Amino acid sequence: MKSTFYLSVFVLIFNACQPKETPMRKGTALVATNGRTIVLPDFAVGDTAHHVFELHNPSEKPLRLVKCGSSCGCTTPECEPRILHPGEKLRLPVQIVMENEGAFDRSVVVETNADTPFLVLHLIGKALKNKG
Repeated sequence: MKSTFYLSVFVLIFNACQPKETPMRKGTALVATNGRTIVLPDFAVGDTAHHVFELHNPSEKPLRLVKCGSSCGCTTPECEPRILHPGEKLRLPVQIVMENEGAFDRSVVVETNADTPFLVLHLIGKALKNKG
């Protein structure tokens, strides 16, 4: 009788310690289809460089684009709050005007309601001294 009791307690404890299976959940994400880090061609200090990031919602749920920001005032993303439906793509134009000579790495942050709410995009390159 004691052995049956101890065996039952052991089985209960063993089952309680087993990891629970969690159902696979399809997450939400915003993806930069043409890359998250872009190397721009060299350009002159004071000139404007342009790039268009292509973003995609591959999930089965709509994503809310909350806002976009940049690491400094020299980088300007053009985005408005909106809903990005499943499978929908979005073009995110970005302008950058460097005031100082040298290499740079500027970032654009896109905020959404995805599982990972911030998508960080990088523009890297070199601003050359103006020959004027």
